[in-house]
Amino acid sequence: MARRLCCCLAVLPFVACAGAPPKAKPAGKGAVVNLGDVHVFAYADAQGHGLCHLADSVESAGGLLQVLGLVNGLSATLPGRPIPTDGEVSWPVADTGVYLKKHLFLSRALRQVPDNSTVVFLDAFDTVLQRPLADLVRAYRRIVHDSGAASRGGVWPVVFGGEYNCWPFPHDGRIEVRGSMGGVGGAGGDQSREEPHFHVVPADANISGGHHGDWSYNIGRGRPQLTGSQVCSEWLSRFHPGLGAKSGAAGIAGGAGGTAKPPPHYPFLCSGVMVGTAASISRLLHRLFALYERTGEYYDQALLQLLLLQSPELGLVDTTGRLVMHLHGADEAEDLQRPLCRGGYFEHTKTAAVPLEPRRSIAGGGLRPPGLRGHLAEDAPAVLHFNGNGKRHLWRCAA
Repeated sequence: MARRLCCCLAVLPFVACAGAPPKAKPAGKGAVVNLGDVHVFAYADAQGHGLCHLADSVESAGGLLQVLGLVNGLSATLPGRPIPTDGEVSWPVADTGVYLKKHLFLSRALRQVPDNSTVVFLDAFDTVLQRPLADLVRAYRRIVHDSGAASRGGVWPVVFGGEYNCWPFPHDGRIEVRGSMGGVGGAGGDQSREEPHFHVVPADANISGGHHGDWSYNIGRGRPQLTGSQVCSEWLSRFHPGLGAKSGAAGIAGGAGGTAKPPPHYPFLCSGVMVGTAASISRLLHRLFALYERTGEYYDQALLQLLLLQSPELGLVDTTGRLVMHLHGADEAEDLQRPLCRGGYFEHTKTAAVPLEPRRSIAGGGLRPPGLRGHLAEDAPAVLHFNGNGKRHLWRCAA
């Protein structure tokens, strides 16, 4: 796969890796996922082993990886206001524009994609697919359906995976949540009241990017101004007002008496994986760049959080891990039903006609990864993202 990738680098504005898109396949329970209408993209301005592993896994899952930026990513510039230099950013990177360049390249590529096609956009160097691409599309559709957005008509929201940690904005691991607490009184009716409580980020996930804590963001649409140091609290208060109300924590040990841990819950947006229709992602990216012009925020994960606080109809976060498991802070032994990428990780659901290694038999060999703790096996995450300290697992899973 690495040789095939390297042979096609300097030919097109984006590079297609693997074979031709496959024909439609049954999706189960009467549904059909036409894989010819599913477009998988990643942005990379240089080669790397992680990119080859991603391309290999997409091929194994029945898809085609289209790599944006390998030809002209380094030389490309962003329209509008200038991106800050290294001395002005929260942490040094080789190209401070890379966070938004990838979205610029994607928006251009989507001009050639039919509006109702399903688009999967992945971080290039630390993600792999572990389930058939058709299962990923089905998970996306179920998440939108379960949210109620599908019944409202119009353009569906873009779905992002959720993670344990609030990144990159400042926090100390104990995040205030302003939500409604209380109960229903007698003759007086509802006596609920606004009372602050706290959500505790799991210890292994707790890290603050310290990003732009003193910036004041005017996100528009009548929303109040926010400072960077307020974003984590505002996110939970808006979208998860009950989180932490009883235990004060998520993803840690359950109640007294040895009760089992609850299923993992991932409340914060991670930009490493997003799935949507071409129309919904194009709409979101148009608004993303408009918000960049308004605020000057250049880090995409920060900007996407601000965007959904401004316009929540544009996207939603899969807090259950059905779409993707972002591995920063994950407990490899307990978050999944079997230890991550250890012996016996995949189980055989059917016998393959020809014995195949796991990466070659995702789509056709009947191999299934474990589900998350407390979830059905068939709801196992379709994508693994080795973000943050999750990179400690990358080469064991991708080698």
